[in-house]
Amino acid sequence: MPDEEWDKQLRLHNDAEKSFVSYRPYHELKNNCYDYIIRFLNGIKFEGKEDHTSKDIVERFIRTLLSTPVLLVPNIFPRTQHFTL
Repeated sequence: MPDEEWDKQLRLHNDAEKSFVSYRPYHELKNNCYDYIIRFLNGIKFEGKEDHTSKDIVERFIRTLLSTPVLLVPNIFPRTQHFTL
């Protein structure tokens, strides 16, 4: 999905989520940031799937990122570049 479409879909998802706040208030265990992202990824059929879970996302993306040491080199390269040690 192109970046522009991703951004558009995220805006639409966020607008829809705002309309559900009174029915689905934030709760640290039942309706949190993971749930928000999972609903978004399932809504756009990320990787062709509609059954992502928070466990799946944590294992594949968050835990992997946290286990890889990264060295950021400020003021030399654009912020998007990083070097793995």
